[in-house]
Amino acid sequence: MKKVGQGGFGKTFLGVDEQHPMKLPCILKQLSIPTEDPESHHTTARLFRREVMRLVQLGQHPQIPLLLAHFQDNQNLYLVQEYIQGLTLKQELQQGLFNEEQIWQFLRELLPVLQFIHQHQIIHRDIKPENIIRRISPAINYQKPPHLPGENKTGEKLGKVGEFVLIDFGVAKLLTGTALIRTGTVIGSPE
Repeated sequence: MKKVGQGGFGKTFLGVDEQHPMKLPCILKQLSIPTEDPESHHTTARLFRREVMRLVQLGQHPQIPLLLAHFQDNQNLYLVQEYIQGLTLKQELQQGLFNEEQIWQFLRELLPVLQFIHQHQIIHRDIKPENIIRRISPAINYQKPPHLPGENKTGEKLGKVGEFVLIDFGVAKLLTGTALIRTGTVIGSPE
């Protein structure tokens, strides 16, 4: 396993799904549950359950990583997700700013996944360049060994090379009548 990120609630690792016959790469998110502060413990567990619920609810959209498993071990919570090979939007922008045509292309590619999550009454709340990845290899079918490239078990299209994928639904919120953001509430990354 290789550590690929760290945030306020835990760490992210690149690993291998030893349960899959093809030993596929996967992302393992470890969320540490604070034991000394009951409020922090409750918040971490709530964010974990929320992300699991959102990832299950959003299902098999090709621009959202597939949730493979989730579990708890000691004081840690874990999410196992599809590995999206590619560069984050932040990494791409460090190589040079987008021109107008690239900006329009980016918007055309990202807006469908935003429309999809909003149709499911979900607000991501942490959209930033680090949470958008451009896929550089075809999506892998985690359900079974692929028989046709780019198809899953029901024949639906999997993610395509070059498309943007939205990651990290940890602070996503189900939109309800009482879920309106209050003035002064900080959500997502502090940058």
